[in-house]
Amino acid sequence: MNREHPSRRIGRCALAAVLFALALWLAPAARAMNAETKAFTVASKEFSDSQFGQAEADFTAFLNAYSNSVYAPKAVLGKAQAQMLQSNYSGAISTLQEHLGRAGELTPDYIFYIAKSTNALGDYRMAATGFSNLLKAAPDSRMRMEASYDEAAAWSKLRDWPRVQALLSDTNGAFQRAARTAGASNQFAAAGLLLLSQAYLEQGQAATGEDVLRGMTTGSLGPEWNWERQLLLCKIQLAQGKTEEAEANTTNLIALTETLGPARRAESVQLRGEILQQRGQWAEALQCYTNNLADDHLPPGLQRAVLAKAVDLMLGQAQTNAASQLLESLAQRPGFAALDLVRLDLGELLLAASAAQSTNAAAGAVTNLLERAGTNFASVISDFPDSPARGRAQLDYGWRFWLDTNFAAARTNFAEAVRRLPHSEDQAVARFKLADADMAARDFPSALSNYDLLLADYAQTPSVTNTLFDLALYKILEAGLAVGDEKHASEAAARIFRWFPASYYSGPALLLYAQDRPRKNDYAKAREEFRELALKQTPLRPEADYAIARTWGLEGNWPAALPFYDQWVSNYTSHPLRPRVEFDRALAYDKAGQGSNALTLMTNFVARYASNNLAPWAQNWVADYYFNLRDFQPAEQNYEELYVKWPNAEGDLPARARFMAGKSALGRGDLRGARDYFSKLVSDDQKTPPSILNQACFALGDTIFEQFTGDKTNTALLDQAIAAVSKLTNGAPTNAIAALAFGRLGDFYLQGGDPAGARQMYQAVLACAPDSLDTATRSRAEIGLGNVADAAHQPKEALQHFDRALYDPDQTDPYWISQAGTAAAAICEQQGNWAAAIKVYQRVLDAAPALRPTLEKRIALAQRNMDAGGNSR
Repeated sequence: MNREHPSRRIGRCALAAVLFALALWLAPAARAMNAETKAFTVASKEFSDSQFGQAEADFTAFLNAYSNSVYAPKAVLGKAQAQMLQSNYSGAISTLQEHLGRAGELTPDYIFYIAKSTNALGDYRMAATGFSNLLKAAPDSRMRMEASYDEAAAWSKLRDWPRVQALLSDTNGAFQRAARTAGASNQFAAAGLLLLSQAYLEQGQAATGEDVLRGMTTGSLGPEWNWERQLLLCKIQLAQGKTEEAEANTTNLIALTETLGPARRAESVQLRGEILQQRGQWAEALQCYTNNLADDHLPPGLQRAVLAKAVDLMLGQAQTNAASQLLESLAQRPGFAALDLVRLDLGELLLAASAAQSTNAAAGAVTNLLERAGTNFASVISDFPDSPARGRAQLDYGWRFWLDTNFAAARTNFAEAVRRLPHSEDQAVARFKLADADMAARDFPSALSNYDLLLADYAQTPSVTNTLFDLALYKILEAGLAVGDEKHASEAAARIFRWFPASYYSGPALLLYAQDRPRKNDYAKAREEFRELALKQTPLRPEADYAIARTWGLEGNWPAALPFYDQWVSNYTSHPLRPRVEFDRALAYDKAGQGSNALTLMTNFVARYASNNLAPWAQNWVADYYFNLRDFQPAEQNYEELYVKWPNAEGDLPARARFMAGKSALGRGDLRGARDYFSKLVSDDQKTPPSILNQACFALGDTIFEQFTGDKTNTALLDQAIAAVSKLTNGAPTNAIAALAFGRLGDFYLQGGDPAGARQMYQAVLACAPDSLDTATRSRAEIGLGNVADAAHQPKEALQHFDRALYDPDQTDPYWISQAGTAAAAICEQQGNWAAAIKVYQRVLDAAPALRPTLEKRIALAQRNMDAGGNSR
């Protein structure tokens, strides 16, 4: 379950306290005031009274009138703080950076709040660098305790747990030294120890994490911090398998919530349920979940998480009827916040039941189940049009009609699911089924288009490429032949053999002896035919036995396939097919969840069959195995061996291996090594396949730019990053790749301090042909232009660009809605238009519920400001 880490909460609470103290510090001592002093004092008091919009305006006016005042550095800081409290973090950064050279003794404060704002914008890597720079430049700064914690917290957002551990555990490091001075009751010291404990937990060192928690002095901590500590202790004990201790400690955890409110109690009960579930105490765990569901005051996000746990547990225990009854009862409860999820789950249960009964039950019973499932999906679609579950409901509704052979209705719903779902496995399935529905309607051109889009959009998503691509290619072949599109058909066939040498669809024997069965997913019948062939003791028996093993894999029953592969290699020790079978056998062990066995088999394959055309693919599998484990050193070594040993391997494999070696180097923090890999791909552009070349140019630019962010005095690095990505804009300045490149260049120029260059690049994106721009690329450019205008203090123009991204009728991605919406709301807040800001924040909240903690704070702040001062428009 996702929940707010104390770092985010103390960041909010502490900021208000620090700013209040800052406001008192900003105000000059009482004395006869001249106009200059009076203007500064008025702005400072506005700030202390939380009139942040007016304070920002008056600090700006003060700086325009008295740029050389002794109060100017404080006024700059006050203005930036006001911008931060209006969520205008980009503006705060611009304000502080513009005057950084004249900050004087306030230089550490400027650096600190630049890093704070950068962190709030989600650029955690740059924020961490900022906090680190402060600690190096001003080790005795009054912000050292908070900055040392914030640096580690920023790296935790990037899940760089080794670095978090190193920063927080080093006894001579900034955090430990500051904590010794601040004392155990300091909230940042407490938060840092909790984060250190979590870092150990995330790295599989739960016992060490427990030692950290037990070493904390709890007497000086308030109830909230003691609860946080106890919660993490329970999770750590659970990770160590100490389920009995973890369960016992949940009693203390729940007791601590007496003064913390129902939300904390519900979260504690939820964790107790998870522990009981891991102990196999299903009934008691389910009781915890259902007790929480009975609470009408449960926060909506937790309510949805509890519902998902309860339903999953019931289904895992084959309690389908109980799950249905629970969902039916919740569907009748007035005001149940997660009713959309209830309807979705109920519909999916009914849909699964109809599929299970389709071969055994009477047609009327199956139709009734389908209709009931459809009613629930239709309810989500019509009654909850803005629900995050709507896209999934459209996909399920499409399946409901597909199972009823109403392919026209299925096609409509699959198309809507594609439009509404984010980039995900669900969207990939929706796109695939939309293409299937096109095929059913004999609209082969549309089918080809949708299968092609699936291949383009999910080429870097293994869970999709491994399950849908080979069949999609086969159907492209089928559709291409149906309309006489020889180019499509021949390319699809070539890709099957190149990309999926172990796939059923690449096997000439299967295509020859069971062509119709697999296309109808009738694998049992295909096995019967192959078995008959084997029993005839023909020379093709090895091929038939091999095909039998493969059909089990095509059916997804990999454990069933393993004994057939094992028997084959035992029976046919010298058959020419043996290398192919050995390779497929290793893949089968991987699919069956036996990765270590697959690794052994693939490693042996490379050693034994180095001259076989599958050897580089086996080497690639080994490299991917380590990469997916985030074990980047052996991953890089294996990728490098691939392109060195097999430089002429099929397709783009050698180039991809070099590219992935670069990604591996990045994974272990070796920017110089990564740059070398990417540079060689880009410099050898005549040999590097276009798809890899495009990725390499982007990766090279990003890598060099990351080097630049670590040393912003080295502007040559910025020029080199720009040159690397600019290569993609040459020759075809209006295609989709060029549009992406212009957007990336805009980001480089903007962060590199050249807003004019950034504006030019973002405008170039929007000048590209409309059919080369997807929604995300267009949104990125509009938001970039908004940021440029905002940094130039042109709020009207900035708001116009943010609104274009926010209200784009094709915009469904929560990320871009949140980026555009929070920026637009910040402008509204700057203008004092609190009602508009609240509405924009609510729109963002509806699209991105995960941002609820932050957005609710901003909404509340806007509401308070509106209640206090009204709307300026």
